[in-house]
Amino acid sequence: MEKLLFEIQGSAKEPYRVTFWKNGEDFKSSCNCKAGKNGMYCKHRLDLLEGDVTNLKSDNYEELEKVYKMLEGSDLGKVLEEFLYLREAEIIYKKYSKMIFKTTSFEKNEIPFYSQEDIFIERITIVKKGVNCYFFDFNFNFLGWNKANLPKLKKLYPDLQLEENIQGKTIFISERENMNKANIYFSKKNYLKELREHVKLAIR
Repeated sequence: MEKLLFEIQGSAKEPYRVTFWKNGEDFKSSCNCKAGKNGMYCKHRLDLLEGDVTNLKSDNYEELEKVYKMLEGSDLGKVLEEFLYLREAEIIYKKYSKMIFKTTSFEKNEIPFYSQEDIFIERITIVKKGVNCYFFDFNFNFLGWNKANLPKLKKLYPDLQLEENIQGKTIFISERENMNKANIYFSKKNYLKELREHVKLAIR
Protein backbone atom coordinates (compact mmCIF):
# COMPACT_ATOMS: atom_id res chain seq x y z
CA MET A 1 0.00 0.00 0.00
CA GLU A 2 1.67 3.19 -1.22
CA LYS A 3 1.56 6.22 1.05
CA LEU A 4 2.26 9.70 -0.30
CA LEU A 5 3.81 12.18 2.12
CA PHE A 6 3.78 15.98 1.75
CA GLU A 7 5.17 18.68 4.01
CA ILE A 8 2.93 21.73 4.45
CA GLN A 9 3.90 24.92 6.24
CA GLY A 10 1.29 25.87 8.78
CA SER A 11 1.27 27.98 11.93
CA ALA A 12 4.00 25.90 13.61
CA LYS A 13 7.71 26.44 13.01
CA GLU A 14 8.17 23.02 11.44
CA PRO A 15 6.04 21.96 8.44
CA TYR A 16 3.17 19.56 9.04
CA ARG A 17 3.30 16.08 7.51
CA VAL A 18 0.26 15.25 5.36
CA THR A 19 -0.15 11.67 4.16
CA PHE A 20 -2.57 10.16 1.64
CA TRP A 21 -3.16 6.49 0.86
CA LYS A 22 -5.87 4.11 -0.30
CA ASN A 23 -7.27 1.17 1.63
CA GLY A 24 -9.28 -0.89 -0.82
CA GLU A 25 -11.83 1.56 -2.26
CA ASP A 26 -11.51 3.93 0.68
CA PHE A 27 -9.38 7.07 0.36
CA LYS A 28 -7.46 7.81 3.57
CA SER A 29 -5.49 10.78 4.84
CA SER A 30 -3.72 12.03 7.94
CA CYS A 31 -1.97 15.16 9.18
CA ASN A 32 0.20 15.60 12.25
CA CYS A 33 -1.19 19.07 13.04
CA LYS A 34 -3.16 19.42 16.29
CA ALA A 35 -6.55 19.00 14.60
CA GLY A 36 -5.35 16.01 12.57
CA LYS A 37 -3.92 14.27 15.63
CA ASN A 38 -7.29 14.69 17.36
CA GLY A 39 -9.12 13.06 14.45
CA MET A 40 -10.59 16.35 13.25
CA TYR A 41 -10.77 18.05 9.87
CA CYS A 42 -7.76 20.18 8.94
CA LYS A 43 -7.26 22.62 6.08
CA HIS A 44 -3.78 21.31 5.21
CA ARG A 45 -5.20 18.20 3.56
CA LEU A 46 -8.06 20.04 1.87
CA ASP A 47 -5.67 22.65 0.47
CA LEU A 48 -3.69 19.94 -1.30
CA LEU A 49 -6.81 18.17 -2.56
CA GLU A 50 -7.96 21.51 -3.99
CA GLY A 51 -4.62 21.87 -5.77
CA ASP A 52 -3.45 24.74 -3.56
CA VAL A 53 0.32 24.28 -3.21
CA THR A 54 1.03 27.73 -1.77
CA ASN A 55 2.36 26.25 1.47
CA LEU A 56 3.86 23.04 0.05
CA LYS A 57 7.45 22.74 1.33
CA SER A 58 8.35 19.27 0.16
CA ASP A 59 9.73 19.00 -3.37
CA ASN A 60 7.19 16.49 -4.67
CA TYR A 61 4.51 18.56 -6.39
CA GLU A 62 4.26 15.97 -9.19
CA GLU A 63 3.07 13.33 -6.72
CA LEU A 64 -0.22 15.20 -6.33
CA GLU A 65 -1.24 13.55 -9.61
CA LYS A 66 -0.96 10.21 -7.83
CA VAL A 67 -3.23 11.53 -5.08
CA TYR A 68 -5.84 12.56 -7.65
CA LYS A 69 -5.59 9.08 -9.21
CA MET A 70 -6.27 7.58 -5.78
CA LEU A 71 -9.43 9.66 -5.58
CA GLU A 72 -10.83 8.14 -8.78
CA GLY A 73 -13.46 5.59 -7.87
CA SER A 74 -13.01 6.22 -4.15
CA ASP A 75 -15.76 7.06 -1.69
CA LEU A 76 -14.57 10.66 -1.55
CA GLY A 77 -13.72 11.29 -5.22
CA LYS A 78 -17.17 12.11 -6.61
CA VAL A 79 -18.18 14.24 -3.62
CA LEU A 80 -14.90 16.17 -3.74
CA GLU A 81 -15.25 16.84 -7.48
CA GLU A 82 -18.69 18.35 -6.99
CA PHE A 83 -17.52 20.25 -3.92
CA LEU A 84 -14.56 21.81 -5.75
CA TYR A 85 -16.77 22.88 -8.66
CA LEU A 86 -19.20 24.63 -6.31
CA ARG A 87 -16.29 26.17 -4.37
CA GLU A 88 -15.04 27.70 -7.62
CA ALA A 89 -18.57 28.95 -8.34
CA GLU A 90 -18.73 30.44 -4.84
CA ILE A 91 -15.48 32.35 -5.40
CA ILE A 92 -16.79 33.74 -8.70
CA TYR A 93 -20.09 34.77 -7.10
CA LYS A 94 -18.23 36.60 -4.33
CA LYS A 95 -16.07 38.36 -6.92
CA TYR A 96 -19.20 39.54 -8.74
CA SER A 97 -20.69 40.72 -5.44
CA LYS A 98 -17.51 42.55 -4.50
CA MET A 99 -17.30 44.07 -7.96
CA ILE A 100 -20.85 45.40 -7.71
CA PHE A 101 -20.37 46.68 -4.17
CA LYS A 102 -17.14 48.49 -5.00
CA THR A 103 -18.55 50.48 -7.90
CA THR A 104 -19.61 53.21 -5.49
CA SER A 105 -15.93 53.99 -4.90
CA PHE A 106 -14.98 54.20 -8.59
CA GLU A 107 -15.45 57.86 -9.37
CA LYS A 108 -12.19 58.34 -11.30
CA ASN A 109 -10.73 56.98 -14.51
CA GLU A 110 -13.47 57.99 -16.94
CA ILE A 111 -12.89 56.21 -20.24
CA PRO A 112 -14.45 56.15 -23.74
CA PHE A 113 -16.96 53.40 -24.45
CA TYR A 114 -15.45 50.20 -25.83
CA SER A 115 -16.60 48.94 -29.19
CA GLN A 116 -18.83 45.88 -29.08
CA GLU A 117 -16.08 43.89 -30.80
CA ASP A 118 -13.57 44.81 -28.09
CA ILE A 119 -16.11 43.95 -25.39
CA PHE A 120 -16.30 40.39 -26.73
CA ILE A 121 -12.58 40.03 -27.38
CA GLU A 122 -11.64 41.24 -23.89
CA ARG A 123 -14.63 39.45 -22.26
CA ILE A 124 -15.67 42.62 -20.47
CA THR A 125 -18.55 42.95 -18.00
CA ILE A 126 -20.48 46.22 -17.58
CA VAL A 127 -22.18 47.00 -14.27
CA LYS A 128 -24.79 49.76 -14.54
CA LYS A 129 -25.82 51.85 -11.52
CA GLY A 130 -28.08 54.71 -12.45
CA VAL A 131 -26.40 56.35 -15.44
CA ASN A 132 -22.93 55.23 -14.36
CA CYS A 133 -21.46 52.29 -16.31
CA TYR A 134 -18.49 50.47 -14.79
CA PHE A 135 -16.27 48.25 -16.94
CA PHE A 136 -14.47 45.14 -15.58
CA ASP A 137 -12.26 42.60 -17.33
CA PHE A 138 -12.72 38.81 -17.20
CA ASN A 139 -10.71 38.64 -13.96
CA PHE A 140 -12.93 41.27 -12.29
CA ASN A 141 -10.35 44.06 -12.47
CA PHE A 142 -11.79 47.57 -12.81
CA LEU A 143 -11.07 49.20 -16.18
CA GLY A 144 -12.92 52.53 -16.02
CA TRP A 145 -16.36 54.10 -16.21
CA ASN A 146 -18.62 56.30 -18.30
CA LYS A 147 -22.23 57.49 -18.31
CA ALA A 148 -25.13 56.15 -20.36
CA ASN A 149 -28.82 55.40 -19.91
CA LEU A 150 -30.19 51.92 -20.63
CA PRO A 151 -31.42 52.65 -24.22
CA LYS A 152 -27.99 54.00 -25.15
CA LEU A 153 -26.23 50.91 -23.72
CA LYS A 154 -28.55 48.58 -25.62
CA LYS A 155 -27.86 50.53 -28.81
CA LEU A 156 -24.09 50.45 -28.24
CA TYR A 157 -24.07 46.74 -27.37
CA PRO A 158 -27.08 45.02 -28.99
CA ASP A 159 -25.47 41.57 -28.77
CA LEU A 160 -24.56 41.69 -25.08
CA GLN A 161 -26.67 39.68 -22.67
CA LEU A 162 -28.50 41.45 -19.88
CA GLU A 163 -28.27 39.80 -16.46
CA GLU A 164 -29.92 40.95 -13.24
CA ASN A 165 -29.46 37.98 -10.93
CA ILE A 166 -26.50 39.27 -8.92
CA GLN A 167 -27.89 41.50 -6.14
CA GLY A 168 -30.55 42.73 -8.56
CA LYS A 169 -28.14 45.02 -10.41
CA THR A 170 -28.17 45.60 -14.17
CA ILE A 171 -25.18 43.80 -15.67
CA PHE A 172 -24.18 43.39 -19.31
CA ILE A 173 -21.94 40.42 -20.01
CA SER A 174 -20.13 39.33 -23.16
CA GLU A 175 -20.08 35.64 -22.21
CA ARG A 176 -21.88 33.48 -19.67
CA GLU A 177 -19.16 31.22 -18.27
CA ASN A 178 -18.57 33.11 -15.02
CA MET A 179 -22.17 34.26 -14.64
CA ASN A 180 -23.53 30.73 -15.05
CA LYS A 181 -21.21 29.49 -12.30
CA ALA A 182 -22.22 32.38 -10.05
CA ASN A 183 -25.90 31.57 -10.55
CA ILE A 184 -25.28 27.87 -9.93
CA TYR A 185 -23.63 28.71 -6.62
CA PHE A 186 -26.50 31.03 -5.65
CA SER A 187 -29.04 28.25 -6.29
CA LYS A 188 -26.97 25.60 -4.48
CA LYS A 189 -25.23 27.47 -1.68
CA ASN A 190 -27.05 25.48 1.01
CA TYR A 191 -26.07 22.26 -0.74
CA LEU A 192 -22.46 23.47 -0.78
CA LYS A 193 -22.59 23.74 3.02
CA GLU A 194 -23.70 20.09 3.17
CA LEU A 195 -20.91 19.03 0.80
CA ARG A 196 -18.34 20.98 2.83
CA GLU A 197 -19.35 19.12 5.99
CA HIS A 198 -19.26 15.81 4.11
CA VAL A 199 -15.73 16.50 2.88
CA LYS A 200 -14.61 17.59 6.33
CA LEU A 201 -15.89 14.35 7.81
CA ALA A 202 -14.20 12.30 5.08
CA ILE A 203 -10.74 13.81 5.58
CA ARG A 204 -10.57 14.07 9.35
